[in-house]
Amino acid sequence: MREHSPGPIRRESASAATEASASRTSNRVRAAASDVADFSATVALLARTMTSTVVFVVERAESAAATDLCRRALSRLEAMQRDD
Repeated sequence: MREHSPGPIRRESASAATEASASRTSNRVRAAASDVADFSATVALLARTMTSTVVFVVERAESAAATDLCRRALSRLEAMQRDD
């Protein structure tokens, strides 16, 4: 009696395992790409927020500097009027 050769069964099994592994790898790659996209969006949002914050701080600093400059100029004008 001739025994059944397990060769084709093993090839099919190996092929199924390879396909399953490829599918898992593909899913991991998609998940990683999604994570990278989410991270990129977060970094872009953070950059916009930081830019807005820096602009706000610079504007306030410029405003404070302008106010200080005006106060000094007013003090000088007052001093000049007293001297007259």
